[in-house]
Amino acid sequence: MKKLLLAFIATLCSLTAFADGEYGLYILPEGASDEPTTFSVSEIQKITFENGNVIVKQTSGESSTFSMSSISRMYFGELVTGIRDVSSEGLWDGKSIKVIGDSKVEVFTTSGVAVSQGKYSNGESVNLDHLPQGVYIVKVGGRSIKIIK
Repeated sequence: MKKLLLAFIATLCSLTAFADGEYGLYILPEGASDEPTTFSVSEIQKITFENGNVIVKQTSGESSTFSMSSISRMYFGELVTGIRDVSSEGLWDGKSIKVIGDSKVEVFTTSGVAVSQGKYSNGESVNLDHLPQGVYIVKVGGRSIKIIK
């Protein structure tokens, strides 16, 4: 059964590489009110099933482990770009973004065009002075925030 599931996942990964949008792996916890954990297909290095756990190893070297008994649903689909958390409290000072934890910082226009991205260390500031005035969506430290410059 595990081999069949792995073959299915490998097939989905290869099929989504030809799609126009960005696809990801969604892992939904048992609690209906909990948010899913998502991984971009391009960032997944390997998915394994060991001792009742699903282990997702990313190309960055990070691994995430989920107990199979705590997963209500797991599937591949187009990544949603919706914003769940728009609070920028403590992250945006009007000129730069404060990085929480070692993380990737991505800045998008409201039309979805990426205008800046990079990997930063905990406590670093990402200066956005070079951007024209406007509204931007910033993904940092697992959060999406709206900033007005």
